[in-house]
Amino acid sequence: TSGSTGRPKGVPITHRNAQSLLAAGREAFGFTAEDVWTFAHSFAFDYSVWEIWGALGNGASLVVVDRETGRDPRGLARLIADERVTVLSETPALFEHLVPELGDDTSLRRVFLGGDRLDPAILRPWFARFGHRDPTAPGIELYNLYGVTEATVVSTYHRVREEDARADRPVPIGRALPNQRVYLLGEDDRPVPLGATGQLCVAGHAVASGYHDRDGLTAERFGADPLAGPSSAAFPLYRTGDLATAASDGELHFLGRADTQVKVRGFRVEPGEIEAALRETPGVRSATVTVHGSGTAQRLVGYAVPEAPDAAHTAGPVLTEPLRELLRARLPEHMVPVA
Repeated sequence: TSGSTGRPKGVPITHRNAQSLLAAGREAFGFTAEDVWTFAHSFAFDYSVWEIWGALGNGASLVVVDRETGRDPRGLARLIADERVTVLSETPALFEHLVPELGDDTSLRRVFLGGDRLDPAILRPWFARFGHRDPTAPGIELYNLYGVTEATVVSTYHRVREEDARADRPVPIGRALPNQRVYLLGEDDRPVPLGATGQLCVAGHAVASGYHDRDGLTAERFGADPLAGPSSAAFPLYRTGDLATAASDGELHFLGRADTQVKVRGFRVEPGEIEAALRETPGVRSATVTVHGSGTAQRLVGYAVPEAPDAAHTAGPVLTEPLRELLRARLPEHMVPVA
């Protein structure tokens, strides 16, 4: 794993860690020996552990996808049809281009998306095609996954439904897998109140013991589970450095990295929170927030991509001022971008 610094870090994953992932996947998703999986990602990408052992650990078939086919939505759709693939794991970016290439009678039964935020707009073509299938036909389950290498690939999951495609914010990352514990902790290692922003921390059998030959970083990021009872105190906790909030139904919403916090005019600001508020605004597909200037001249600048771009109606203050007014109703003044 490289993390935000870009410097690769080795994470020793044990058989016990991998077995924890497989057991959780079997319980949550009902994998069987009749499934056909694809292996389309590099061995260097932790997703490969999920693909390879998710199949072989359940006695299922595994189709190895060559590099060219894995990058070609039309070719991948043809392979899915020819091999009667039932389990597919992909990134949102490729999935968006794959959907129009799939056959109406696709063999897929479970599709897992991960590696990036899942934009609701990406889901709309999927539900337009497959959301109203014959109720007597087998359904296709779509999941949004979140995980880190340090906790063996997958930690949370959310069953994606059609209402997610109509939402104004990224799809939730959901809840913890059956044998993992996921907390949102503050700087004092205590759970934050419902709706507040906290660091996403993972504990349980799937968490590794630390980084290879990086004792200092291991001590900083790994530790004992502060909320564990006597029976689970031996299992480590990993501080992901990711920020999230929990909705009233317990579903987790990913916000961004804790190490992207910036200090503007004396206030510590998390751009991910502002971006999340922008994305929840009707008519906005995606958004990003950056800091311009330096010292006392620093200022927050937001950029929004509308659902239906129209140069005549989105240029200049026509778009930006209404958005800023909406943000003022939701955020403290120091978190509202100046432009």
